[in-house]
Amino acid sequence: MNDNNYFKKYLKYKIKYLKLKEKLKGGSQKLKWQDKITSELNRKLLEDGLQPVFVGDDGNCFFRAISYVLYGTEEKHVELRQKLARSIRDSPLVIEGIPIASDSDISRDRAWVSDELEIRRMSKIIKRPIHVYKNYPTGGSIVDEFLPLLDRERKKFIYEPVPIIHLSTRDRIGVHYISTKPR
Repeated sequence: MNDNNYFKKYLKYKIKYLKLKEKLKGGSQKLKWQDKITSELNRKLLEDGLQPVFVGDDGNCFFRAISYVLYGTEEKHVELRQKLARSIRDSPLVIEGIPIASDSDISRDRAWVSDELEIRRMSKIIKRPIHVYKNYPTGGSIVDEFLPLLDRERKKFIYEPVPIIHLSTRDRIGVHYISTKPR
């Protein structure tokens, strides 16, 4: 995918995210995550020898899900968030000479991971691919693999993926990340 198409896709997703964030801001709309595991997603998890693990739904769910897979506990989520915020601050992404700002409040507790760029950056930090399983797949794929954009950033990678689940509404707006563990 060329940089221009990637940038357009990024902007489209970012707009959807901001609309959902505004919608949920007014009240506590808890997601019944068990109800969001579709039969297709459950089948793929079974096939890959994984089972879903609920993590806290306090705005730190992406970091909690990654922490659980890496360390067996959600408790390192703050450390992972700090590493991502520091990485974004210290070396911002530039596409076609245009600096691409990620969600500026990612360093704040409870700020959502809002786009693919942040997931790719986390992959670079942990030096492992991140596999995101989805309950409502786009483009026919139920699992997306996220790696850093640049090949040189993939050096010294451990190619054991970090599998997490992204639950969304039917219109594919993401609401909550949960973790996985082996069956």
